[in-house]
Amino acid sequence: MAAIDRAAPLVVAAVVAAIPLIGIVAPQAPAWIIGLTLPFAAALYMREPQRFAIRAAPALAAPGLFFAYAFVSSFFAWKVGFALARVAAIAILALAAAGARDLVCAFAARERDRTVRVFLGAFLLSGALLLVVLERFVTLGFLHGIKDEWLSVYNRPSVVLIILMPAATALGLTRDTLPPRLRLALAGACILVPTLVAWRSESETAQLAGLVAVAAYLAFRLAYRPFAGLACISIALAIAVWPWVSEWAFATLNGTGALEFRAGTIAARLEMWAGVTRLIDASPIFGYGPEAIRSMTMPIEMRYMPTRNDIHPHSMMIQMWVDLGAAGVVLFVLCVVDAFRRLGRAAHPDVRAAGGATIAVLVTIGAVSHGMWQAWWLGAAAAVPALLACVAARRQGEGPRAAA
Repeated sequence: MAAIDRAAPLVVAAVVAAIPLIGIVAPQAPAWIIGLTLPFAAALYMREPQRFAIRAAPALAAPGLFFAYAFVSSFFAWKVGFALARVAAIAILALAAAGARDLVCAFAARERDRTVRVFLGAFLLSGALLLVVLERFVTLGFLHGIKDEWLSVYNRPSVVLIILMPAATALGLTRDTLPPRLRLALAGACILVPTLVAWRSESETAQLAGLVAVAAYLAFRLAYRPFAGLACISIALAIAVWPWVSEWAFATLNGTGALEFRAGTIAARLEMWAGVTRLIDASPIFGYGPEAIRSMTMPIEMRYMPTRNDIHPHSMMIQMWVDLGAAGVVLFVLCVVDAFRRLGRAAHPDVRAAGGATIAVLVTIGAVSHGMWQAWWLGAAAAVPALLACVAARRQGEGPRAAA
């Protein structure tokens, strides 16, 4: 057991930090690794199932309602088996996120500096390696024939780096073993490296999310409660009106010819969102079930979209309405409000700032790109509570086992 106690912090930190690199070879792998590893490691390391259940139950209350509804709704989906498997995978990630806090508090209480060093080092190294690869194979044109495919592949690692950026920044700022100037330099590197990767990968989603991450971190660090309230209201309003605003925007811009000069991503997304919004009217309360859109033909004009049979609408705001209806939207907003409320109880301001910024980043990414149920970016999000627990434990100096 002594060997496990010594190795466990490094193993968990290394797995979390390697997510951007793992995402190159197997984009779905990060979610499965985290979802299956953390709950098992928590049970093995803590050996306190009753204490774990008592602490995790309140944090799982709101997400539990959301995923329970999605699970029941999946029985009415077009592809029931696929939907059930996907919802089960996301539920595992929710459990992993809830259990990660106690798990890493126990790790950080014993091996704080070593765990943080491994994560920050691997995080910056993975970003630097991605940047070098992008420079060599994309910018210098060694792969002219498949440049677009490479940019698409590296969209995912760059997005994952941005998701982890607020938590990594908080870890850098709170490294008490370093002088203040070096802490600022480390935190700056944690911001700069993912930003450069996003810029070189030409991922507009990652670039936008990076700006949101920095602005949200500063805002929540300055005054958490007012900005948290503003964020909850903004997210609720955005989800409530996004489908119909998108439909109106496409009709307005398409009629004026403004989209003729932007016949790429922006025009195609607006056309897709406007078309999928028409599906909501037939089942606005309960939706069609998770991933039902994969078996449906999108009613779009195909002026900018090459096909009607895309696998998802590339917007969580719209997919939530189609899959889960108004009931799912209400439950999701409840989850967001509950997350901000729980972050507000954290004693460390950097925990609140990084947690709030991560929520803002996830909503931004989900609003404009990627599928709502895609496990690769949700898997990265499941690692964030573990990283924030390291920040909290550094100041508290205790975890579940230390307090036992």
